[in-house]
Amino acid sequence: MTTKNTCLTLALIAAGVVSPVYAQVVAPPPDAGRLQRELQQAPPAPQKPSTGVTVPQAPREKVAPGGLRVALNQVAFSGNTVFDSARLAAVVQGAIGQSYDLAGFYALADQVAEFYRSEGYAFASVFVPSDGYRDGVLTLQVVEGQYGERRVRASDASQAKGAQKFVDVLKAGDPIYAPDLERAVLLLDDQPGVDATPVIKPGQTVGTGDLDVELKPLDKVGGSIGLSNHGNRYTGYLQARANAFINSLFQFGDQLNVTALQSDEDLSYGAVQYSVPIGGNGLRATVGYSVTDYELGREFANLRASGKAETVSAAISYPWIRSRNTNVSSSLVFQKKDFFDEQQAVNASVSRTSDSVSVITNFDHLDAFGLTYGQLDWTQGKFNGPVPDPSRTNGDFTRVSYDLVRQQSLKRRLSAYARLNGQLALDNLDSSESFTLGGPYAVRAYPTGEGTGDEGMLAQFELRFQYTERISPFVFYDIGRVKLENDPTAPGNNDRTLSGAGVGVRYQEGPLALELSVAARGTGGAAQSDPRDNSVMTWLTMRYAF
Repeated sequence: MTTKNTCLTLALIAAGVVSPVYAQVVAPPPDAGRLQRELQQAPPAPQKPSTGVTVPQAPREKVAPGGLRVALNQVAFSGNTVFDSARLAAVVQGAIGQSYDLAGFYALADQVAEFYRSEGYAFASVFVPSDGYRDGVLTLQVVEGQYGERRVRASDASQAKGAQKFVDVLKAGDPIYAPDLERAVLLLDDQPGVDATPVIKPGQTVGTGDLDVELKPLDKVGGSIGLSNHGNRYTGYLQARANAFINSLFQFGDQLNVTALQSDEDLSYGAVQYSVPIGGNGLRATVGYSVTDYELGREFANLRASGKAETVSAAISYPWIRSRNTNVSSSLVFQKKDFFDEQQAVNASVSRTSDSVSVITNFDHLDAFGLTYGQLDWTQGKFNGPVPDPSRTNGDFTRVSYDLVRQQSLKRRLSAYARLNGQLALDNLDSSESFTLGGPYAVRAYPTGEGTGDEGMLAQFELRFQYTERISPFVFYDIGRVKLENDPTAPGNNDRTLSGAGVGVRYQEGPLALELSVAARGTGGAAQSDPRDNSVMTWLTMRYAF
């Protein structure tokens, strides 16, 4: 137990709020920073499935083998700009010194065209001109395929106009390069409220391709409602959550998102976020505000403890890589947090503030066997709390958080899930920046808020079986270790290990999603954040999207 927690517990005993026996087995009451942090424990999610691009293949003239064969001493090229002639000649180097008929020349042209396609130029074609062979030299005509018209079609003219900037990054006359085309189309498809379907078809000029993107409008307004038992003992186990969004509120691609949460006791949370695209290359700006209000109940009810956490944030994000199989994006996030906690029974109150900047990188990669995704978060900030500061949290702080997930296909209906989540700290951290082992997204055998510290590492393993299209049972094992303080302020044990295993089931029926899991404790002993003698924890989540 840290110095600040020990002092608080002694004060509560002296005030007659809790008994000495109870204080020995129960962690100090949660504060505004910790409660706000607990509401942000969900693991990162991968990029949504990507839209494919239809690129028609240029027709190839069929030539029957046979006829006059001639010696080939050199292959030359015309019309090529992406690759120089020496690079293309290397593709057909093995043909030099051989004898070919007309069908053989066409095969060499196809070989060069296939090279272009393998390098991402799927619209390229290579032809054998009628006068292409002379004195042992075969000259191949390369048509690399360039952009002609780039159009967005939509039932709403304002949407088409707003979306046009995403395809205008592909310049008319430039070679059609698949990674650039895929990026532009996927960035458009990522915009809230639309589904983009692209097609490239031959343009009016020979060697050009026109890009047509059909925009299908999705729901302008939507959201979800949910119910879970993810809360803690002192602010209410049951939590009802509602989320609503409005797409293209002020311009194409923007989104207003509102979230509200209420527990069955005295925890409430609200957040509003607005994001908007900047230009057509994936840059996006986001501003947000959230507030958490609480009042402690149960064993801490006599303390008459309450508090509030407010966060104002601004962020800008950019996708470095956007493709069907690999995605990497980064966000620069600025946050200002204000915390207030009051304990009327002991006539105590404290105000704290935190200013931070974070660089957050998200990534995912899809291969033939599964999906890898995760997040890396570097945060630098300054915390201002009460003086004296026995916990040594005031001043500059640095933390690095990471989250890595692998979903692996094993057999037709069997898959594995593995997650490694952790945090490193260079300083003692406030509860608003702490790492927690217990809860529905961590060691599921322990309650929310259990095992909180400055540093920690968590590993989760699941074996999943797709019983039907809707039902997926699973077994799991969780284990984690936490370092209570980076720089210990008191003698004694400064780390703790928790583990547990269990079974669960997920159910998905259209907009309805349910998850139930039951976990039994392994290592770690009795819970300190909840006095219930629960060696088995049950977690339930229900969500309905509309």
